Amino acid sequence: MSHLSYEGQSEVDYCIECAVKHGQTAKVSMREALQRAESEGNPASEGVKEKIRDIVEELTGTEKDTDTALENENITMLNTHARDLRKYIYSTKASIGGADIDTLREIKARVDQLVAEIYVVREKEEICVPCVSWICYGNVECIEALEQAAETGDKEVFRQAVEEAKGKFQHIEEPNLVEKEPLPDYGADIAKERQRFLEQIRAEIGK
Repeated sequence: MSHLSYEGQSEVDYCIECAVKHGQTAKVSMREALQRAESEGNPASEGVKEKIRDIVEELTGTEKDTDTALENENITMLNTHARDLRKYIYSTKASIGGADIDTLREIKARVDQLVAEIYVVREKEEICVPCVSWICYGNVECIEALEQAAETGDKEVFRQAVEEAKGKFQHIEEPNLVEKEPLPDYGADIAKERQRFLEQIRAEIGK
């Protein structure tokens, strides 16, 4: 693999960063390929074929940059899925004009699915308290526990803290929050007048 993107970045995070880059580029290219094929009514045009070849190149890049030697099951999964998709596209002959529009739509669906998987993996592997804080329902103790786990810099410790928080706090509604004061009943008089007005109209209609 090439050098990491920034100091302190882990190799797993670098793999995910590269997968995001390649995946998003492939997604845009596939969308443009399908739009062109549909607007021209020709899935075998040079423009479409060029876009498909770009997608294959991005998938090849994803395979190269998701290092299976790291023995991370999520990274290995992305590598496998990128390779399987590349082979599927090759089997359709889309890059040489052999695929119809329905097949291009299927390729697009699979590219979109791969990109979605990449982001799921990033969520699993990233130490990011705001990304998962929704499980706390505003509970201060829960958020503090996640922050303490994040400070260790250990993804396994953080992942374990997230799982514990889900079991302990997820079903508690808004604990440890400042008690909310009731809002002033602004507009109550206006609402009453509107209701009386509507009742008068209904009465007139009913006559």
